[in-house]
Amino acid sequence: MQTAGTGTLLGLLPTPSIAQTLPPVAPPEPAPLRLPPEKDRLDLSPAQWIWYPSERTLPNSVVLFRRALRVDSTVRSATGWIAAESRYLLTIDGARVQWGPAPADPRRMEVDPLDLAHLLSPGNHTFGVTVLHYGHGDGTQPIGKPGLLFALTITYADGTSQTLLSNASWSTLLCRSWKPGQYKRWYLRALQEEFDSRLYPYGWDLPGFSPTGDWLPAQVLDCTAALPPSCSTYADHLLDARADRSVSCLIPRSIPLLTEQPLPVEELVEAYSVVWRRPAEEYFEMLSPEAFVATPRPVDSPTPGTWITELDGKSAAALTFRFREENIGFP
Repeated sequence: MQTAGTGTLLGLLPTPSIAQTLPPVAPPEPAPLRLPPEKDRLDLSPAQWIWYPSERTLPNSVVLFRRALRVDSTVRSATGWIAAESRYLLTIDGARVQWGPAPADPRRMEVDPLDLAHLLSPGNHTFGVTVLHYGHGDGTQPIGKPGLLFALTITYADGTSQTLLSNASWSTLLCRSWKPGQYKRWYLRALQEEFDSRLYPYGWDLPGFSPTGDWLPAQVLDCTAALPPSCSTYADHLLDARADRSVSCLIPRSIPLLTEQPLPVEELVEAYSVVWRRPAEEYFEMLSPEAFVATPRPVDSPTPGTWITELDGKSAAALTFRFREENIGFP
């Protein structure tokens, strides 16, 4: 005779389940989260957490922040801190400076150092910060709330100083070159990037740029500059979550900043023309079969390391290159 839900020995005796033979064991309690010593924490007041004026932010939204600065004399030092949720790219006068932050527990946000004296000659300058807010976690990034925090102290050769702080004096734009609310296509990646260059405000981070009416004064968030934006009262569209302020803080970045260098291209391996039978969006949304036809296409190479292919408005181009060394990141 068999007993439903259990195994049998020779078809006669019911075998006890694991739950019947082992006593219940309570899971271990998680270790309490404690603040690091005060000397190891950062408070960047009177800088303020800022964001695009809004009451919520959809996942994978990109916001541009712009601030003009006049430097009147020789700069001796220009040091400070920058943090953003989830990723930032800092430019000065259109030139890439640095990017980050390193992924971290959203209650223990790591803040990146700034050292910019060599970039601030006398004259007019423009600070630009591009911030991508993931809005949900993935294989390498925890969840969090949006925000930008910036604090820079400039000391001049004559001993005088001034500060540049994130506050409502910054201008901001919701950049629709990246569609706000872009869905995840895979559980390990929060964003597979689609960029519409027709909507990008080229020159926005250069001196002399005249912002249009789409640029708005930054919104100051309800969060002290000693805490991460996960502690703010700004709405979390995904989970309606908020970090516990009593165990949250800002700390200096614990690993070196990333560096960037160009990698030479060895050769163009293949080139294809792509004609879509179905809308391209449908393929990326649903992986529709036979959504496109790919055929080899000619590519001119007038000089070594240069390849030219022209689009006719009817087909796309898919190009694959081989680099001289293995690389990671975003080519």
